[in-house]
Amino acid sequence: MAWRITLGLTLLHLFLVVMGATQMDMKGFGYAGKVIAYYGAITGSGSHFDFFAPSVGSPMRAVFEVKNGEDQVTLEGLGETDRELALRVGNIVDAFRDEIDNEKRRRLLAVSWSKYILTRYPAAQQLKVKLEQYNLPSLKDFEQGEKPKWDSLYSATFIRKGN
Repeated sequence: MAWRITLGLTLLHLFLVVMGATQMDMKGFGYAGKVIAYYGAITGSGSHFDFFAPSVGSPMRAVFEVKNGEDQVTLEGLGETDRELALRVGNIVDAFRDEIDNEKRRRLLAVSWSKYILTRYPAAQQLKVKLEQYNLPSLKDFEQGEKPKWDSLYSATFIRKGN
């Protein structure tokens, strides 16, 4: 009897993995759909498995250029030293990329980041928030000497008003 329950739960889980891979939105199925979506988020069965796709997106990063009164520029990132923080920041950057066409949300996130960075640099007079994507050349272009590079997708400049 126990093996039938185990088999049934295993098959249910595999079914949910397939549903997650097909990107089916379970939230449209009422309360049961919400429970299934929650289960998928906890177990990973709701993952889209995009990392197996042949056209995996390029990595992105947020860069902050802090300029003080003497025109000294400091480049700042978020979370490069702490793995957990880097994962969280990566999720925020991905959310920013997902909203790249939504000017209002893009601006709100940039303002939020600017307030955070400007509190870390009280002498800063200006801050440039940049979202960059790492673009790899094709193998053919790489063989011809082209190098990978960070391309700017978004940039906003903030100027501190009075102290």
